[in-house]
Amino acid sequence: MPKYLSIQDVESLINSCDQSSPLGARDRAILLLIARLGLRAGDVSALKFGDLLWEEGTLIVSGKGRRQTRLPLPQGVGKAILYYLRHGRPRKVGDRIFITTAAPFVPISRQAVGQTVARAIRHTGISAPTKGSHLLRHSAASRMLREGVSLPTISALLRHASIETTTVYAKVDVDLAPRGCHALAGEMEAILNAPDLRTRSGIRDRAMLHLGFALVTTRPCRSEAAT
Repeated sequence: MPKYLSIQDVESLINSCDQSSPLGARDRAILLLIARLGLRAGDVSALKFGDLLWEEGTLIVSGKGRRQTRLPLPQGVGKAILYYLRHGRPRKVGDRIFITTAAPFVPISRQAVGQTVARAIRHTGISAPTKGSHLLRHSAASRMLREGVSLPTISALLRHASIETTTVYAKVDVDLAPRGCHALAGEMEAILNAPDLRTRSGIRDRAMLHLGFALVTTRPCRSEAAT
């Protein structure tokens, strides 16, 4: 089964990055992209300037099979990327977002993304089951599930071909489904299912609603016993 970190440990990794250095600014942006959007290492290393649609607040990701997906860009992630571009990234070195911090300045590899996660784990001293980028991707899925986000929504965000894959990623068990979320889940399902799937705009709107709900849900539902 996939391994994941607690919400507190994930935030500790992100906050361990020293943005006063180019490496720290780059690391923080990378960690946020994976922790908030569940991006793969290859997704992060391949990001280009044209993939950041600032006015729309979205991000284009070219995943497996070169399929392009547009995801909402959370404000905190966008700010971290902008900070890196302004204060950490070398100038005029191509159209890739993330560049090495030492000459020759070239785009980072997917292996470098995994090393970013491993470096943060070393800095914080957190006990982690694994040390690669997939650790944060798994943690993002588990966090959303704990916050009451539905499996179809998580599957859409992680761009899985089937919901069975998402079920494994999220390490589903009874403890991850708070009883107090049932009423809220019913209301949200009504909103998410409102767009008419017989039209292209309806299909687009439902996808964006699902992804947007996944990203703006920040408070875990409490069980009835805890209230």
